[in-house]
Amino acid sequence: MKVYFPNLNGLRFVAAMSVVVSHLEMVKKQFGLPHLWDLRPIKMLGDLGVILFFSLSGFLITYLLLMEKSHTQKVSIVDFYIRRILRIWPLYFFLIVLGLFILPSVSFLDVGATHSSMPMGSWWKMAAFYLAILPNVAVKVYPAVAFIGHTWSIGVEEQFYYIWPWLVKLSKNILAALISVIVFYLFILFCLEYIRYLYPDSRFWDIFWNVWMTASIDCMAIGGIFAWLYFHQKQAILKILYHPYFHIGIIVLTIIMIAMGVRFPILHHEIYALLFSIIILNLSTNPQPILNMENRWMNYLGKISYGIYMYHVLCIVLAYKITLFFLGSHNNIVYYLLSIAFTILLSSISYEYMEARFIHLKSKFSQIVSGDNARKTREL
Repeated sequence: MKVYFPNLNGLRFVAAMSVVVSHLEMVKKQFGLPHLWDLRPIKMLGDLGVILFFSLSGFLITYLLLMEKSHTQKVSIVDFYIRRILRIWPLYFFLIVLGLFILPSVSFLDVGATHSSMPMGSWWKMAAFYLAILPNVAVKVYPAVAFIGHTWSIGVEEQFYYIWPWLVKLSKNILAALISVIVFYLFILFCLEYIRYLYPDSRFWDIFWNVWMTASIDCMAIGGIFAWLYFHQKQAILKILYHPYFHIGIIVLTIIMIAMGVRFPILHHEIYALLFSIIILNLSTNPQPILNMENRWMNYLGKISYGIYMYHVLCIVLAYKITLFFLGSHNNIVYYLLSIAFTILLSSISYEYMEARFIHLKSKFSQIVSGDNARKTREL
C-alpha cells in the first residue's frame, strides 16, 4: 500500500528556509555585521520553522502508523525503528563527527566556539550526549558547538520516534492518547515553572526546564490529532476545516501573526502548531487546496530539506568567510546568495550520494510505502 500526501515537500522546504533565514541574521550579529536578528519576526522564524517540522512529523508519522495498524492489524516496532534509523542516522552522525572531530581543526572555519576551551573530561561528556542522539540535552548543559548546535531538534524528533509507535500500537483510543500526551506535557511544564519559581538558583531545575521546553512532543501530538481526523474521515469537522474561507483565513492569519512577531505568553508553540496543523491538513488532503506547491522544484527542495537543515550553519559560515576573503568586506546580497546556494548544493550532493541509498532501503521494512518512494512508484 502506498501513501503520498501532496505539498508536504513544499512545506518541508518552507520550514527549512525559515530556519536558514533566521540563522543567517543570527550569524551576522555574531560576526558584528549589520543584521535583523533583534527583530522579533526574524527570531521567531527559526523557532517556528522547527515547530512546523514537528507538527508535520506528528501528522505524517501518526497517519502512517494508523494506516499500518489498520492494514496489517499490528504495528511493527522493529521495522519502524529501522526506517527511522535509515532516514535520520547516516546524515546525523556524519555531521556530528564533522562538527566534533574534524571542523574544529579547520582554521578557515574558526568561529571562536566556546567549547574549544573546555576541560577534556567535560568535552567527552558533551560529545557523548551528541553521539547518544541527545543533542537537545547537550546544548542546555554545555557550551555551544559550532555547526552542530542546531541538531537539538533532531534529538527531539528521535525521542518522539521512541514513543510514538508504542503509543499507536498499544492505544485502543488513539485520540484520547494524543490528548493525554498534550495534557501530560503541559502539566510537567507548568510544574517545572513553579519549581523554578521556588528554586530560582537551581541549575538542575533550570536545565530540566530548558530541555523540557524544547521537547515539544505536544506539538507533534497536535499534528497527530489532525491525522486522526483525516484517517477516520470525521466529515463534520473536515467540512469546516476544508471550507475555502476558513482555509484562506488560517493561512492569512498565520502569515500576519508571524510577520508582526506575535508571541503568546502561554502556549505559544501550541497555538502555532494548531495553525500549522490546519494548514498541513488542507494542503495535503483537501481536494481543492488554496495553495499548490506540488511541482518539480519544490518537490526536490523538500526532498533535500533534511540536508538543508543540517548543513545550513556550516554553509552560512563558509559563505561569510569566502565573501570576506574575496571582497574584503561584507556584501549582504552576495552573502545571502552564497549561503543559500552552498546549502542547496551540499544538501543535494549529500542526498544523491549518501542519503538516497539508505532511503531506498526503507521500502524493504515498510508495509506502507510513503514519501518519495511512493511518489516515484506512483509516477511510473
